[in-house]
This record gives sequence, structure tokens and C-alpha cells, in this order.
Amino acid sequence: MELAKLDPAAWDNCHFGNLIGNSLPMQDVYKLIKKVAKTDTPVLIRGEVGTGKELVARSIHKLSKRQKAHFVTLNCTALTEDLLESELFGYTAGALKQDPSGAKKGILEAANHGTIFIEGIENISINLQNKILRFLQTGEFYKLGSKTSTKADVRLLVATNGNLLHKVKQGTFRPELFYRLNVISISVPPLRDRKDDISLLARHFLVKVNKKLGKKVIGISEEAMDALIRADWPGNVRELKNVIERAVILTEGRKIELSDLPRNIRNLAKGATGWPYTQGMSLKEAIYNYEEKLILQAMKESHWVQARAAKVLGLKRSTLNEMIKRHNLSSKVKNAGKYV
Repeated sequence: MELAKLDPAAWDNCHFGNLIGNSLPMQDVYKLIKKVAKTDTPVLIRGEVGTGKELVARSIHKLSKRQKAHFVTLNCTALTEDLLESELFGYTAGALKQDPSGAKKGILEAANHGTIFIEGIENISINLQNKILRFLQTGEFYKLGSKTSTKADVRLLVATNGNLLHKVKQGTFRPELFYRLNVISISVPPLRDRKDDISLLARHFLVKVNKKLGKKVIGISEEAMDALIRADWPGNVRELKNVIERAVILTEGRKIELSDLPRNIRNLAKGATGWPYTQGMSLKEAIYNYEEKLILQAMKESHWVQARAAKVLGLKRSTLNEMIKRHNLSSKVKNAGKYV
């Protein structure tokens, strides 16, 4: 696939804001975005890591009546509870030991009339959940150190890569907040469920990486593209972007070839059905990779239930669990099971 051979008109039809894809699952996402953008209702955006949840949030903001105001993001996975609270609500002078003489606006105040996107909402404490719930109910909040409430008019969009309903049942997430956030829910499909979009995304990233690195790689060979399409992409769109950048850096020609891709993706090249692509691999490596392929195939066919997959493979469940750990598949199996 060469860059110059893609019809510009067809390419334009595959864009939706910063989202790229023309597959049926993505078309469903676009329809939902258009509908919810017209409202101020909170939206819960669900999806695995790397699927583009923030891009969905940005698209909602850009289509909304708030598009000219601020769009502010807050990642709950990167901050402690104290920092999260001060970032969200702000603080008065003397409220924080680390900043005794200073005061700061929180993002709720800074984004007034705009949109706030909170990623990793499942990681916040019950205490902070209560304060967010109060804000949603009243439109008011208290800065740290203040006894006077502050008003803000913001639209709240939140994202999770976990199962919030499961956390509600565990008692670690407020049911009132969950149902308040879950009025509208958008599920962003994993890349393995939208393989029709892989060539479009690969082309897009190739253009961006060429510009970033000052390279002139004109396309991707058919063999390399076939391997990219066959891959499962546990890291989703973000992983594909990284693989294309790596390939552009490593390639010595004007096209990305199969040899420029990581070994685990090369193993999936056409002709490797039933036995992995073994160029440059020892027998031990080939057997290891084939074992991994069988595990994933059995798990997928068993809807990611280990007991069923173990029966398919003729193994004890404990043996299959040990093999999953040995192949570093625990995270992938866990994440895939959430979205069955």
C-alpha cells in the first residue's frame, strides 16, 4: 500500500474529528457522538487502554455548544488522592502545606462553560466520588480550605477501562455516581474488533511519523500489512502507532517490509496459519510462540473463560493458568474478558 494510491475523497470519509476508521463498530460510535454532543448530559466512555477514549471525548466537545470554551483533562491514574482533589477543586492560600502562601484555581473553575474529561474514574476514592456527585447535583463545589462554595458550569465526560458496575457491587464505587454517569455510555471497540480500520490507521500514522522524523517512507508492503491486520493488538491503536514509528525508524528502504516489524507480529504473516512464521527463530522459540497462539485461540473460542479453555485444550485449569502467566498473557486475558 503506497500513500499516493489512496483516494483523497475516500480518505476524508474515514475521518471523524481526530478519530479514524470506517468500520461498522466505529460508525456506531460516531452516531452516538453526534447525538450526545447536543446535550449537557454526563457521558461514560468505556474501552481498553489505547482505544482512543480521549479522542471520543474531544469529538463530543468539538460538536457541542461548548466548543469555543476550554476542554480540560484529568488523569486519575497518575495522581494521589490529595493531588486529584486539589487539581479538580483548587485551593485557597494556606490550604496546602506544600504551597502555604499560594492559591490555585481547580480545573472545574478553569473550565467554566467548557468540558472536563476525567480518565480513570474507577481509581478515585469514595470521598472524592461523594464530592463529584455533589457537584453534579448542585453545580457547586468547595475549594480546599474554603467554607464558601463556588459555582461552575461544565460538562463532565469520564472514561474507564474497568468494570464500574463490578466495583459498585464490591462497594468501592458509589452506585448513585455510577448511575448519574451512566445515563449515556459509549463503548470504544478494541482494534481487534475493527480490523477493517487497520490499513487506514497505519497509513495515517505513517504520514505523521514521516513528518515527525523527516523520513520519506512511501508505503507498507502487502506482506507487512497482512501481518498487521492479523495481529490482535492488546495495546490497541496506541500500540499500532508505536509499531509504525518503530518500523519507519528501522526500515532501510522506501517501504515498511515484514522484516521491519516486531517478531511477534512477523509470526502472523500470511502462510503462517497453524504454525508460526519461524524465520530467524530457534525451535524452542517457535514452539513457545505456537503454544501462545493455541492458548489465545482457545480462550477466544471459550469467551475468555479459563475453565472452558482448559477443557478445550485438555488441561487442568491450574496448568492453563500457569501457562498464561508464563506467556505474560494475564493482563490481556483479563481485559478481553471485561468486554465479552
